[in-house]
Amino acid sequence: MNKLSAFIIGACAAMCVAVPAQAQYNNATTPAIPRPASPAPATPAPVAPAATAAPVAAAPAATPINVPKHNCVKPEVVGKPKTNDELKVLNANLATYRDCLTAYSSEMRRYADAHIEAGNVSVEEYNEFIKVVREKTK
Repeated sequence: MNKLSAFIIGACAAMCVAVPAQAQYNNATTPAIPRPASPAPATPAPVAPAATAAPVAAAPAATPINVPKHNCVKPEVVGKPKTNDELKVLNANLATYRDCLTAYSSEMRRYADAHIEAGNVSVEEYNEFIKVVREKTK
């Protein structure tokens, strides 16, 4: 596990613990919000379990990431080249295939680096916010 993953997991765990802990700073109870009366539904709606703790913001759902597949074409290899010209063609085709996969890999790494940087920026933003919160709640 790399440092960023460990830090994000730790930050998420800290946030999950910090939300109930904020009750110590909020001595006032929150009154229930009355809901407007609505006509009875034709079929009963499923009953949600009662919440026993303070509401916690749900983590974003893990949506599938659509990573484009490479469009590199594997060269056809029918067997050992019999002539020097066949060997040259095979080597050229292998080089083309390698270069295509290398370009694809480099592009995917560029995307990954941009996402990691965005994650790091959000972690830094959170850390700065927590510093402000700590200063204000001293």
